[in-house]
Amino acid sequence: MKLVTNIEVAYFRSIYKDQLSECRPMNIAFGRNDSGKSNVLRALNLFFNNQTNPGQPFRFERDFNHSRRADADDGNIKKFVYVKIEFQTPPSWRASLGDSFWVKKQWSVTNQDTPQVSSPFEGRQQQYLTRFLNKVRFYYIPAIKDRKIFEQLQSQIYERIAAHEDFSESLRGFAGALRERTADLTQGLLNGLGINSAVSTPQDLTDLFRSLDFETTSEAGDSYSLTLQRGDGIQVRHIPLILSFLSERDTGHYFLWGFEEPENSLELANAIQEAETFQQFSREPNIQVFLTSHSPAFFTLESEQVQRYFVSRSYSRKERLNSVVKMLRQEDGSAPGELMGEAPHLAVVSSYLKEADAKIRQMGQATADLQQQLQAMERSILFVEGEADKIILDATWRLLIGGACPFDILPAGGTTKMESLGCDGRILSSIAPTRKILVLVDNDAEGRRVYKNGRLDAGGRWIENNSSGVWWRRLPLSVEFRDQMTALRVPQHEWPGCMENLFPVALREEAVVDGELRLTDEPHAELLSSQIFRSIKTHIRPRPDLAHHYVLAADPDFKIRFARWLEAAAARNPQLLSELQPILQEAARIVNTPVRN
Repeated sequence: MKLVTNIEVAYFRSIYKDQLSECRPMNIAFGRNDSGKSNVLRALNLFFNNQTNPGQPFRFERDFNHSRRADADDGNIKKFVYVKIEFQTPPSWRASLGDSFWVKKQWSVTNQDTPQVSSPFEGRQQQYLTRFLNKVRFYYIPAIKDRKIFEQLQSQIYERIAAHEDFSESLRGFAGALRERTADLTQGLLNGLGINSAVSTPQDLTDLFRSLDFETTSEAGDSYSLTLQRGDGIQVRHIPLILSFLSERDTGHYFLWGFEEPENSLELANAIQEAETFQQFSREPNIQVFLTSHSPAFFTLESEQVQRYFVSRSYSRKERLNSVVKMLRQEDGSAPGELMGEAPHLAVVSSYLKEADAKIRQMGQATADLQQQLQAMERSILFVEGEADKIILDATWRLLIGGACPFDILPAGGTTKMESLGCDGRILSSIAPTRKILVLVDNDAEGRRVYKNGRLDAGGRWIENNSSGVWWRRLPLSVEFRDQMTALRVPQHEWPGCMENLFPVALREEAVVDGELRLTDEPHAELLSSQIFRSIKTHIRPRPDLAHHYVLAADPDFKIRFARWLEAAAARNPQLLSELQPILQEAARIVNTPVRN
């Protein structure tokens, strides 16, 4: 929800006069400690609740800006504090209040308890404005989230559920049971004092709800008090969900959340999740979020939903530093100089965090996809990188081994899913404990990166990952390919041992002539370093000896076409696939299905 569009604050605490402009559903103020970013939230709390901190009323002598006080001492200048908010009118109120409007509240020494309110409305429209403002609730959660915060939230929970008839009905049952249990006491009072006096339930249970607690349960089934026995991080993560509960059960109101440093007590992974949680809630039609933060997890949030600000003590007036608010525009491409100077870690770490988070999401999705595939199948699986590899291996089994293949050969769809298979832990194998999972990767830079194990370098055998239970193997390297790479003095750890390079250059040239394979004019990525390129530069153009085939990368669009062509050629001469036969035979033994040599 975008209800508040602009916040102007004057002469309040560290803010001389500044504003948060172009507010969005989620608004985040960054800055160093004591920069004044929390005073923005306190200004909102002052406007809506006539308090600065929770439970702390506005006091002019304490909350008046010191620079403005110095101005007033030097001349005939009035002393006051004001907060002016511009609203985007909700659709249901536009007939009464127009598309947008502003409201200004001003405090002074003489009216610090009841501010002077001004707006563009008069008469009946002023009545509509008052009714609308009564529909706006501002929840302020300070940086230190103690037991009192939960008490306040629990009393709010009571207010919401007490309005429902079902809750009142349940209380009547409780009151009846209470009277039955204390009947002897009631009779004793009547006999002894002559007074008909009975124990009854209170009409307002707010105080009772304040004393309640959340009971959390561990994985082992043990119960713990949230506020007395669980860590601060667990407690903090409850608060947004409690606020959401309150918002969902009061659909006639509009909710503004002012939340200081929600990342406090959270490790980075949970802070990332918390940032996403707040962004999700800000998409609700009756919730707008205002936060302060130091965390890269929140700094990385960039979308049309989010507005970011940087607050610094950088405006000097009367020899006193005041807070300045600057909007961090996404299109600028970089944070302002103050941010890089005062808090360089925030922008730098955030850029890395964004990349890491994208990678984690990508691998998480890849793992989920693979889990779904495993659950849907009953047989062991041999994962290969792409569809072309599957075509060639299916043909190898059919032409050189024969019979029913004891495992399914599946393309993983790229190295990202391969990486998820390379993670430690038995998540995948636990889903299919009676089935084997095998992975065959290219013997190139990508394949070596996906799963690092020195015993795989030669590509000669299957190796089991003891942690995950997944079996790994790299493609073998043909004698012709080895001789060519050695002659070119390419280090073995840089050899581009992809599927196409497993086959003789003469065979590959036939496919080129038939139009079923195309070489690019770029060497394999492994061969592009300056030291290696000096050795291969004579092989980046077609050569009579065809040795350029091992140096130049194949056009990706021709991979499947070459695989189909090779399948047809192998039907006439199955020995073309002989390098791959031992791979499949050994895989069959791993899944306990021996095959003939």
